[in-house]
Amino acid sequence: MLRGSLCPEKRRNAVRGGSAACNAIFSTVEYLTLGHRAHSWSTEEHNEVDRTEWRKLLRSFSNVKTLVVARGLVKELTCCLRLDDGELPLELLPELQKLTYYGSKGVFTSFIDTRQNAGRSVTLDHLGPISAPGIANAFYSPYTGTPFIPPPMASPGSYYMPTVQLPDNASHHLSNPPPTHPPGPQRFPPGISADWIGPPTGKQLPFNVPWGLSPWSAAMSTPFAAFGAFAPAAPGHFAPPLGPHLSHGFAGPYTTPAQQYATPYGYQMAYQTPAWLPAPMAIAPPGPPPPAAPSRQPKRLTRAEHYDKIGHFAPGPHYGPVLEPMLVKAVGTIPNINPLLLPLGDEEERPHLRWNMLFSTAHCHRSTDSSHRSWSNGRQEPATFPRVSEIRIVSHVFPWIINVRATNRAIGVTCGDLIEQLSDHLQQRLPKEDYEGATGNRRRAIRDAYHHNRSQSTGVPGGQLGDGLKALDWLGTQTMFGGIRLNEQLLLERFNVVLPCLLELVCVERPLVDDNESEDRHQARRRSSNHTSTSRSSSRVDDYAPSSSRE
Repeated sequence: MLRGSLCPEKRRNAVRGGSAACNAIFSTVEYLTLGHRAHSWSTEEHNEVDRTEWRKLLRSFSNVKTLVVARGLVKELTCCLRLDDGELPLELLPELQKLTYYGSKGVFTSFIDTRQNAGRSVTLDHLGPISAPGIANAFYSPYTGTPFIPPPMASPGSYYMPTVQLPDNASHHLSNPPPTHPPGPQRFPPGISADWIGPPTGKQLPFNVPWGLSPWSAAMSTPFAAFGAFAPAAPGHFAPPLGPHLSHGFAGPYTTPAQQYATPYGYQMAYQTPAWLPAPMAIAPPGPPPPAAPSRQPKRLTRAEHYDKIGHFAPGPHYGPVLEPMLVKAVGTIPNINPLLLPLGDEEERPHLRWNMLFSTAHCHRSTDSSHRSWSNGRQEPATFPRVSEIRIVSHVFPWIINVRATNRAIGVTCGDLIEQLSDHLQQRLPKEDYEGATGNRRRAIRDAYHHNRSQSTGVPGGQLGDGLKALDWLGTQTMFGGIRLNEQLLLERFNVVLPCLLELVCVERPLVDDNESEDRHQARRRSSNHTSTSRSSSRVDDYAPSSSRE
């Protein structure tokens, strides 16, 4: 592959004086680059090589497959490749496959079309003019399109007019090092002060020893970097050099001149030369950035750490929504029952309610309270979680449904609502049709319970129940509150479907009380009554004086 360029003089000689030997060499070239260098020659000299001589030269390159034409030869090659009348299209460069040129677009269109029609297609590769980018004022010369990088700035060795001693800034080879100052503490000739010849260039280093880079200087960016792009940090560290050791009587470059050796008033010695400031410590390369300061915002509290510590059955309207029964079914949730209302296991010990449902709710007692105290702790707790606006109760003991509605819809049904409304329903009188619809054995048990509940036996209300059959008479001997629970089997047996918020009331047999226990309770009740009457009589004070004494 032959690749080169010809100056005008050599190009004329090559065109006019081509020999057979040159033709033999040119015929083996496959990659040809035609270029020129800028010379000061006139237009007449430029046009001296005419089209005929160019065609004679190109006929020698019969095997060229790639041709590259520089900008200054595009016009000449365009004229050279233009066919005359009756001329065959493959006389010049018959094996050409690719043509690359610089300059204006479309100048070789006729040549490409002619080759295409002749069955020898040529790939055309046009390279536009080279121009500097839009933001390149700092890196490109305004007069040329070639990248222009100015030399780096450097501080001069002296800020004074000539004839001032300047440092040796010339380039030196390793075999010819630059001259240095003679060793010793005195750098200037006697009688010459540092403020006249300018400040020194600093402590001299041996030749060919590289200086460290300063952390305050940034590395030079390439001319193709974007405007304002950050340069990489300079490596290493930089320590300012130590000041020179001056002889007696000479001041440093940053101080006022010292006093001379003698004064006109005597032969005393001058004052001591002002000392140089010590060189500062070297600046270490920057380390990793410090960790970020902790956020001053309050820490986000997770649900498991704080919010879940509030019980599901906390009283008040601020701990969850109140759902309707149909909405409970729609969201697919199963309400959890308050542990205070759940049935108690055989060996389970937890707070629960003890209540004989024949009596009012004033006789309801919490297991953790004292025996003489009525139930109050937990009355305002929700009966279920999530809270619901209505609960319906069924039981194996009675055939009807008891509806318990929330007295405050913002809170939902509470434990107190359930016990109070259950007691109110059991105190209601039943219609005759309910009694007649029961079986014979059931009617007999209801009749026995009716008479026992109105007797003088211990553990029953007695005559205060009045005449007429009440719902509590259906309980028979199972008059103790055993809790409420979800019983899907009972719901399927009775309704063939599991309805939301429909719970079972568990009724428990009331304990048997013998005569001795009944007498003990009667004696305890009598002692409590006597103690109360005595304390009241002893605490009565007549503090009202007669009207006559007041006057």
